[in-house]
Amino acid sequence: MSKRVPFTTGDLADHQWGIDDALTGDPNTNILTGDAGGSLLDFSRGGNDTFTETAPSTYTFYGDAARSLFNFARGGDDTFTTGLSSTTTTAYGDAGDDMSDHSKGGNDTFNSGLARQVVDTFYGDAGGNMLGHAHGGDDTFLTQTKQGADHTFYGDAGGEMSDRSKGGNDTFEGSKEANNIFYGDAGSNMSGNARGGDDSFTGKSDSFNTFYGDAGGDMSDDSRGGNDTFTGRSFPPTLSSATPAATCLAMLWAATTITQTRLGISGAKLSMAMRAAIFPVLPRAATTPSRAWVGPG
Repeated sequence: MSKRVPFTTGDLADHQWGIDDALTGDPNTNILTGDAGGSLLDFSRGGNDTFTETAPSTYTFYGDAARSLFNFARGGDDTFTTGLSSTTTTAYGDAGDDMSDHSKGGNDTFNSGLARQVVDTFYGDAGGNMLGHAHGGDDTFLTQTKQGADHTFYGDAGGEMSDRSKGGNDTFEGSKEANNIFYGDAGSNMSGNARGGDDSFTGKSDSFNTFYGDAGGDMSDDSRGGNDTFTGRSFPPTLSSATPAATCLAMLWAATTITQTRLGISGAKLSMAMRAAIFPVLPRAATTPSRAWVGPG
């Protein structure tokens, strides 16, 4: 039977279950962990914790474990809210390091509020690798910042996904006037029988958006990408098929790069829905960078 326990600097094990904490960071307490300073083992579970900030600083948040998730451990459904200007935040939804065995990430929410000059790096599940039968949660990344924000989002693993690990179905929404980089599943490579989730990406106006549907690196063996959806915003409506590709790209209010490894793998198809009819008039060479393949809408 599960036993609710408070935060520990060590590990959660057996059927221990972290309590639901409301954690508030400040410049003197800027590293916060939801449940365990070590790892989650056995059948342990993280609580549903909330993280907020009170003053500009550099913050690091770990939703459940500062180290790793092993065995059948489960991460909680955590919420991270940032909204302070001149602040740098790094948040890990479940584990600061790796997820392995049959561990599973929680369904976490990362919300960057109305602020300026911020740097956010959000890891949906693991800051390191996912291996074994690890499964990422269905995470949500929302940003509303303005002027000079830099956001980097990793849907599931900041490193590699291998074996039979699987990414969650994540939702990303980048803010305007920002640099938004989205990795749907793995920041590095996918190998073995790893599977990407079905992710949704939305870019805002007046921003630079880079989308990696599944892997930021290579996909090898029998790994497969998910069915991802990309949506761009606010493009000038006056372009035509006669406009040179370079001019089209230079005029985009939201400069968007789509990158998806394509190794003849079924299921790795991407689709992109644009508010204005710009993509149909751009030559394929202008919209398909190296190692990328963009399918029909």
